[in-house]
Amino acid sequence: MSKNIGNKAAAQDNFIGPNAPTGLTATNVGANRAFNDGRIDLAWVAPTGANTPTSYKIMRGGAEIATVSHPTVTYSNTGLTSATLYSYTVRAADAYGTSADSNAATATATTVPSAPTSASATAGVNANTVQWAAPATGGTAITNYYVVGNDATTGNTTGLSVSIADSANTSQYYNVYADNANGRS
Repeated sequence: MSKNIGNKAAAQDNFIGPNAPTGLTATNVGANRAFNDGRIDLAWVAPTGANTPTSYKIMRGGAEIATVSHPTVTYSNTGLTSATLYSYTVRAADAYGTSADSNAATATATTVPSAPTSASATAGVNANTVQWAAPATGGTAITNYYVVGNDATTGNTTGLSVSIADSANTSQYYNVYADNANGRS
């Protein structure tokens, strides 16, 4: 459809929405994030052109999840499932319309591991063997298991069991934690 310019219309009456944002990036922020509470930070470049946006619509998997006001060009998406890939785009909006999508950006949310499960201890001679089932990794490989007893005895291993030296005829209980690059469960 062409636009008629004459006595009753002018070129400045061209009511179109803003251009699309560019340079969208998605960055995982996994350090010390609780299991299944991942965070991905988004950043983009504001569009150029005649119309300055008033807001930006954050899209994840094709659905709008948030709106931020211009001039803000960042957003943190939290509460994400560990070890899950997310895809984002951003749209600029003003009173006249909404732009096309920006470029797509993806990131996998990573967190600390979940807690090890099915832990048990077997008493031995001046030592106890503690074993457990591997937990969900949080999206990053588990690098260590840390075991601590109620009497401050400790052990570290990359396996699923550890022997901890302890005094004879005493009673202990143990907590088992998993470590990955993001922190401890």
